[in-house]
Amino acid sequence: MNSAKWTCIAIGYQTLYAYAASFVVYQLGLVAWGHAFNMLSALAAAIVIGAAYMIFRPVVEKDRIPAYAGAGSARA
Repeated sequence: MNSAKWTCIAIGYQTLYAYAASFVVYQLGLVAWGHAFNMLSALAAAIVIGAAYMIFRPVVEKDRIPAYAGAGSARA
């Protein structure tokens, strides 16, 4: 990284990610133990759905390099 800016961005990202993960666990744990489903629980569910979408979304490769291109290729 070699930069204070990127170090701060990395620490901020990790802190935000950890906060979101603990928020989701806490809110969904409240619902699991019988507390009312409220707006914060809906936000936690939306975070889970958004994370699942980012993990399982289809990959679109517009500029994909064909497998035959490159060194040692049989095609000229």
